[in-house]
Amino acid sequence: MDGGTAPRKDLTARLEAALAELRPALRREGVDLELVEVDPAGTARLAVISLDLACPADLGSLRRDLKRRLQERVPELRAVVAVTEGSDEEYEL
Repeated sequence: MDGGTAPRKDLTARLEAALAELRPALRREGVDLELVEVDPAGTARLAVISLDLACPADLGSLRRDLKRRLQERVPELRAVVAVTEGSDEEYEL
């Protein structure tokens, strides 16, 4: 037995595919994300590579929409957390 790494690799691969599918729309909104990890509990950590939103209020709706869209494609996700490049700060989407 592999101790659960195979299901996590599948989860990671499906999450990468979902991000690739969503990436063009995210970039149009001024955001690019990179998958950092998926932990054993099903929490995905995404690095915010760029963020250039014209209106800060857009960030809230973008975060809610992104989480919903990722969980539609990868239902096993328990949480989606964003980390800012060069910072230890994390925030849940």
